[in-house]
Amino acid sequence: MTPGRVALSGGGSWINRLRSRTIGREVHNPGQLAVAIGGLNTTMAELKRAVRDYDQVGAADLYALAWHKAADIPVSASREQRRALREIRETIDSQAWKQRSREEAAKSQQPGSAVAPPPQPKTTRRAKPQRSARPESATRPPIRQSASDQGRALEPRQSRSGASSQPASEEREVVVELMPLGELLEIASQVRPVLTRIARDGALVTWSGLRQRIHDLPRLSLEDQAAVLVLVDEDCDGGEPLLSALVTVGNGQMHPHFPVIVEFLGRGDAKQARTVWSYEVLKVRQWWRHR
Repeated sequence: MTPGRVALSGGGSWINRLRSRTIGREVHNPGQLAVAIGGLNTTMAELKRAVRDYDQVGAADLYALAWHKAADIPVSASREQRRALREIRETIDSQAWKQRSREEAAKSQQPGSAVAPPPQPKTTRRAKPQRSARPESATRPPIRQSASDQGRALEPRQSRSGASSQPASEEREVVVELMPLGELLEIASQVRPVLTRIARDGALVTWSGLRQRIHDLPRLSLEDQAAVLVLVDEDCDGGEPLLSALVTVGNGQMHPHFPVIVEFLGRGDAKQARTVWSYEVLKVRQWWRHR
């Protein structure tokens, strides 16, 4: 096994890992929380300066760093910063800002410029942060999981004669690259407004349907999908129905990880998840219909 990879087995291990990455995150005492918020605000100030200066590379790095710092702060204490980050994302994604940043970079490369700018990245929908801007704690190694960890059974490979090439007791392992929490928080901030619009329309959506609506939404493992949906509903006011209920599989069927989401957020018993799901779908449509 290569360094940085661990072998996990057992169907419940992904649930424990999901809990530690979402609702089970370390809770800061008041002093630590103040320091964390101060650090995030400092990064936000630097990010806004980079946006004003049309510094494309600096803005991309600081934007990613801000989300990683926001991951260490409870939702209730960082709503203002997250809202500001969403607004900044709209700015740096706009064609006008990108064009101006290219013009500023071209000016700085003219003869007589005091400082040559760093090379510009290819223009894409999602700005890719440099690895140097990401805290070491935010980088997670690939996780080697069994098929049962992902909640999906993988059949053993069949030989030409039809006999299984693996013993029945063995499980095929798959390597799953888990996203850092900061990136999942950013994705959740994009998914939430889309789900509110779907709720107003009285519709349901699959994950592939979300990717059609959010063009730079990356492909995620089932575990990361569940983490995003937990984070979407973690950012709800008290009593607000679960937007995650609108994300389905197949022909409008409940997402396989919805029972875990319900239990994590204290909205019901996972054993009665299908009843809870039907009720939450009805409630969330009514809640957002006139909002």
